[in-house]
Amino acid sequence: MKEISKTPEKISGMFNEIAADYDKNNNIISLGFHSFIKQIAVKELAPKYNDTVLDLCCGTGDICEILKKYVNPKNIIGIDFSSEMLRIARQKHPSLNFIQSDISSLPQEISNIDKITICFGLRNVENRAKVLEQVYRVLKPGGFVLHLDFGRKNLFSKMFDLFVSLFVKVMHKNSTPYSYLINSKNQYPEPDDLAKEFEFANLKFFKRKDFVFGVISMQIYKKI
Repeated sequence: MKEISKTPEKISGMFNEIAADYDKNNNIISLGFHSFIKQIAVKELAPKYNDTVLDLCCGTGDICEILKKYVNPKNIIGIDFSSEMLRIARQKHPSLNFIQSDISSLPQEISNIDKITICFGLRNVENRAKVLEQVYRVLKPGGFVLHLDFGRKNLFSKMFDLFVSLFVKVMHKNSTPYSYLINSKNQYPEPDDLAKEFEFANLKFFKRKDFVFGVISMQIYKKI
């Protein structure tokens, strides 16, 4: 399988292009399950009201919105490098703080974070090791990071690929972002292999929960 390019310029440009339809299309291709899964994953993280929480690759802010159920909105920071995704996030969630930044090089003033979420985002970065270094740097000792993304590559994963391909043919003129979605999913490490990358960054495995027959996987790691 040919390795796909994930330069910040290419990926941010792609997400800028699809931002306007991003939420609607996510609902369609996940059959609405993505929202339910994100709710469970955030609850598993057990955020507290006074926690400072950083949502990396925040997109249009759906994880930030879930976090508001548990955390003081003033303590929630969403970060993304797509200007269009952030524009929509700020419109939808005017009370929250959003910052445009590459998560491989977070602003130095960000530190002392209690909990970090990164949902369907780590898969899109060029250098995961750099991101995990940043996660370790900004997270408090004893702090937790929630990772949520595609999991095992099984029969149900292949069925998802087929469904997305059919959706693109019927509903979407530009197939490039959704071809990228399938390819990036299939080139992404499965949860057991990904856990080794987190452990190498001194983020210790804490718990895992799989969804939709393992197609989606949530893991939580702790900074020791």
